Amino acid sequence: MAAAGIASLVLLLSASAIVLSIKDGQIVSQCDYPGIVAVVIPDNGAIICNGVRSKGILYVPELCGAAIGDILTKFPLVLVYGDGTKNLTIPVNSTGTFADGIFQMPITEPMDPDCNSEATLFDSSMDISNNSCELAGYGAEQLAGKIYDGTLKAAPLTKSTSVQCCKVIFNSLTKSQQGVILNKQAPLNCVASSGAGCGLGDLGAPVYCRNSAGEPVVVGLAASFPCENEGTFVIYDLTKSDSGFKFGISA
Repeated sequence: MAAAGIASLVLLLSASAIVLSIKDGQIVSQCDYPGIVAVVIPDNGAIICNGVRSKGILYVPELCGAAIGDILTKFPLVLVYGDGTKNLTIPVNSTGTFADGIFQMPITEPMDPDCNSEATLFDSSMDISNNSCELAGYGAEQLAGKIYDGTLKAAPLTKSTSVQCCKVIFNSLTKSQQGVILNKQAPLNCVASSGAGCGLGDLGAPVYCRNSAGEPVVVGLAASFPCENEGTFVIYDLTKSDSGFKFGISA
């Protein structure tokens, strides 16, 4: 991403407490969504994005990673989780790597040992129930003044294409449905929900599905936030393009 583009993004994120939340989502308990976190600017509490932590690694979308990397050359960030009272500092000059549209950064400090355990990411040995999938995120319903307060909302996913199908239909989506994808080769799923990701505060909102044991498993991170109930938006795929992650649509 060009330096000017990163600078503009950082200004937008830094100045913006204008973040919306999952539209028509329900307030839920963080204990049911292990590993979910928000990356926050410490001075004003504005949410940069959502993400998950798994095995000591923070996973956020590439767009967030570009902003995080730039901000961390100037001042630290905070990784917040739980009920709004728990946080970890991401020190200045911390670095990460980009792969398949996802920014990964090691976070060595442990999370508090309560219900906020780390996330389990999907692997191909898992059987997941597609009718259990939900989008969850820490946004706000107000147009201004959003400070991270630990309020988590979730809404069911109702449809998902395969990664291959999403490639075919991607160019037919609106710009807001497409989001800002820096790596055009990143695997994406095109999905719909009874709610909708609805602003910068929900970028990176993880999608959880339940495995055969009823445990929540992360299968993707929100890449766009068009605020359209039952409209299409895209998520970065974390299933390694598993063909079984396709539901609610005709074959």
